[in-house]
Parts: sequence; structure tokens; C-alpha cells
Amino acid sequence: GLLPHYRGCTCVEWAIFNDDPVAATCHFMTEGIDEGPVICTEIMPVPTGTPYAKIRADMVGHQCRTMIKGIQRIAAENITFDELPGQGEGTYYGVIPAPHMVEVKAKTERGDYSSSKA
Repeated sequence: GLLPHYRGCTCVEWAIFNDDPVAATCHFMTEGIDEGPVICTEIMPVPTGTPYAKIRADMVGHQCRTMIKGIQRIAAENITFDELPGQGEGTYYGVIPAPHMVEVKAKTERGDYSSSKA
């Protein structure tokens, strides 16, 4: 998810539900859930009319590319955990409830979501 705004579970679905961009963030790990210093964040383009299943499937590759970009940044800039600022306040999202998930799927099927509108 787009840290620190989307920490936790089903961040793609929550972002769509809230009309925000879907994103992947590469970050260092801490004991807190999705609270470590951010290395890089990448918003995934989602054209209007993209079905939910395609958004979810495309996110897998997007997450991998974001992680690779983060690792490359660490190597190129010799970044360590302590050199990056903390994230600050954010929001933890649990598993999206079934009625919200119905709306997520309907929103994408109706063409009411795209990352460019978010």
C-alpha cells in the first residue's frame, strides 16, 4: 500500500474503496506493521474500466518491480535503516469487509475508478 496512509491488509481494495491511488511501497521492516522507513513508493497506473481481478493481478508484478527499485536504491546510495526518516502517523487497515468488497468490484466494473481520477 501507499505508506503511511495504507498500512495492513487489503490495501489495494481499501484504496479503490476510498478513491485513492493503489501503490506499492518498499520499506525497511520494524516490529510495527508497515511502519519501517520508506525506501521508495510507486503508484500503479489503473486505467478507467480496468476490472478488479486485473488490478489485483497486475499489483503482483508492480510490487515486485517496486521492491527491485528499492533494492537498487539501497545498493546505489548505500542506504541504511538509520539514514531514512520515519514515516510519521498513518492508518492501519484490516481485512476489508464483504459489503465494501462488493462495492470495490462494482466500482471497477462500472468504470468509476482509475488511478488518474484518484
